[in-house]
Amino acid sequence: MGRVMCSLLKPFKGSMEIDGLDLYNSKDSLEPGTLAVVFQDYTTSVNTRFTVRDIINESFIVLKCRTGETIDVNAECIKLLELVGLSEDFLNT
Repeated sequence: MGRVMCSLLKPFKGSMEIDGLDLYNSKDSLEPGTLAVVFQDYTTSVNTRFTVRDIINESFIVLKCRTGETIDVNAECIKLLELVGLSEDFLNT
């Protein structure tokens, strides 16, 4: 799946859609910054001293640098954890 989304491989059947846009059969393209690769090599990707809150907050730091938008980090972290079925108890782990 990841190789298809990064365009390293094309799907041999079906389609890949994001926000209704077929990534391989459309003349339109996604807005820059809509899609990002998140590498999953746990040995090099995550500082083991970081809490879950610290890790999620890194994305908000980048967002603020790019757009100047300020976010209630605690509220957003809780919201994101709930979206994946976790409680806020995980924030400081």
